[in-house]
Amino acid sequence: MTIRSELRSPVRWSRGWGPLQSECFHGRTFKSVEAFILEIKRYIRYYNHDRIKEKLKGLSPVEYRTQALVPG
Repeated sequence: MTIRSELRSPVRWSRGWGPLQSECFHGRTFKSVEAFILEIKRYIRYYNHDRIKEKLKGLSPVEYRTQALVPG
């Protein structure tokens, strides 16, 4: 599967949509579209940089990906 087709794949979007929907904005109301977009951006930042995953050796996804880049 090419990168282009992976980005368009509904499976990829639906896999990330559930946690976003339930953890970020389920049951909430927003005063504006801008506030909604800001909250989504905050959640994506948290999801990629701050969320610790046991299966990634207790690292965040970004930390896990960059650990191979650090000379050691």
